[in-house]
Amino acid sequence: MKNSQVKSLSPYHRCMKDLVKKNIITYSPSYHPKLGSEIGFLQITENSILES
Repeated sequence: MKNSQVKSLSPYHRCMKDLVKKNIITYSPSYHPKLGSEIGFLQITENSILES
């Protein structure tokens, strides 16, 4: 979150939720303060752009 320039958790989680809903990323949050969350990027095809 330090590198994302997001100052609050609420916008961060809202953006992640929107990206997951649009099938752009996979997101597995880590609730442990010292472990990072896992983010995976999904392959974007022409069909997936038209469906959004």
